[in-house]
Amino acid sequence: MSLDKNFNANILSKLGRSNFFEIGSGMEGMIFGSQNSNEIVKIWNSKTLDHLLLLKKFYASFNNKLNGIQTPFIKEIHQYNGQSVTIEKRLPGTALSNLISLTDPLPSNIAVKALIKAFSEMELITEETMKALPILNDTKTFWSKKSWSESIMSNIKTKRFKFTTQLDRDIKNLDIILDAIHAFLQNRSEKPLNLIHGDLFPENIHVFENGYLSSILDFGFMSTLGDPAFDVSISSAIYNMYNSCASKHDDFLVDILVDQLGHDKTTLLAYRAVYALLTSHAYDPSGEDGHYKWCIKMINRSDVQSALGL
Repeated sequence: MSLDKNFNANILSKLGRSNFFEIGSGMEGMIFGSQNSNEIVKIWNSKTLDHLLLLKKFYASFNNKLNGIQTPFIKEIHQYNGQSVTIEKRLPGTALSNLISLTDPLPSNIAVKALIKAFSEMELITEETMKALPILNDTKTFWSKKSWSESIMSNIKTKRFKFTTQLDRDIKNLDIILDAIHAFLQNRSEKPLNLIHGDLFPENIHVFENGYLSSILDFGFMSTLGDPAFDVSISSAIYNMYNSCASKHDDFLVDILVDQLGHDKTTLLAYRAVYALLTSHAYDPSGEDGHYKWCIKMINRSDVQSALGL
């Protein structure tokens, strides 16, 4: 449903928040707040009530558990003419994306420290209840199988079947790559699992004026209980996806996160192929957008295939 100013103003009025104004917007909807309020209102584009109820429980499962780092918390859920609206806690800090430049030769120290802190804290959150949240706009839980590895492989097979014509056209020896991914995932099946964000890049990170991490935003795209190496791999890859400095930033972040968090570089690179197949059509089912092209390029990278043993 498209949102217009009169419709939004009417909703804000019904919520007793006529003084709220637009403070942000994105693919999922619009955000409203005021300077003196510790709450925000989100008017969602397409989220269902059932999904938001699951998201509310998901956020509540780790609220105030990340050692001073704030995360979203849904206080209320409303429906107006089929439109989903949430009242949420307002998170402190400034978006990291406003403080850095993706055209700099290397990622800033502020960004590196924020990422390391975020991953270190999320590793402490291991509640099984986080498995219930669907990912990638699906309506059912990602955890369709008993293990992380089996569930990922099941999702990849579903995507491969659904988009087989395009994927076979654009990825050489796809079946061989899928076998290699399956073998790689089986070797990760016994690894400890924790909260993963799945979409952690500068816009979803807030920091204080001193540069310290204050908040982690917008869980939900691929948030679940999972392998922390997957999250680290994806975050370094999507930190800067399309800029001319993207590959340099990616290489730098992989090396420093391997050093600081103890992950294996080969594992991080292998997970790139997993992410690319899972999300290739996440934003455009026709595969005509930039994200699909980025995913295909990622799968076809020689270092990614080498990490899979190819």
